[in-house]
Amino acid sequence: MSSLRNIFGKPTFVQGAGDIYPITLKHYDEFMDLAHIIMLKKSQFPFKESDLAPYIDNPSALTTLDYIALNAVFEQSDELLVGLKRIFELVTRDRVDFKLSDTFNQFSVAYFIGEANSNIIHSKNYEKVRKTILEQNLISEPKEYANPLVAEWAAKAAEAKAANSKINIDIESMISSLQIAMGQEAIFFENFTIYQLYSAFARLGKFKEFDTELHLIGHSDKIGQVHFAEVTELMSDPSKEAFVDSSAINNLSKQL
Repeated sequence: MSSLRNIFGKPTFVQGAGDIYPITLKHYDEFMDLAHIIMLKKSQFPFKESDLAPYIDNPSALTTLDYIALNAVFEQSDELLVGLKRIFELVTRDRVDFKLSDTFNQFSVAYFIGEANSNIIHSKNYEKVRKTILEQNLISEPKEYANPLVAEWAAKAAEAKAANSKINIDIESMISSLQIAMGQEAIFFENFTIYQLYSAFARLGKFKEFDTELHLIGHSDKIGQVHFAEVTELMSDPSKEAFVDSSAINNLSKQL
């Protein structure tokens, strides 16, 4: 049985960090401007484990949050740390402060939540917090491929799919569609979560498909295949359709 947490906009509890809330549409633009930070992976930083070995014991044990702390020290910039702080303020709906530790052989950062600092986001629970935020807000991570050639194929497949798409739907068009369908002002949706908006828009589409089928009764034998309450998959995996079959890979390889 599926959970109703997302449709009701309820928070998800993460051990040590407390309740993590989904982003509402009134904070959508600010959140999306910062979302790239929580999608960072260790492979994207300009330093590697071999670069860190002379300065840090067991660099392979470092987490992505440790890398963000290291980047702040090496680049002498707290831009990423401050960006994370704001993300955590949005998702905890509380005050957040952070402390950067750059003592010998130890580079880390911790985010203290609330006046009492009773909850802390640190390198041990950051990954769980990060994944929770992505899932709540329907953000799919690009798949990482060990083989650079496969990674290039996947990128080309994604570009080809986007280029061949005949329909362009963004979050504003979803809001305006629901606005017309429900007879509401746009401001009505500002407290919707991203999940709630996508779910309502997908359901509206199912109702339209169902209505179309009803009008085709007696004119087509291809009816009865759509139900307005059919389960909709809101979280899609962008890598699933990257390689459909071997011929698709061969066609792409000719373009490389």
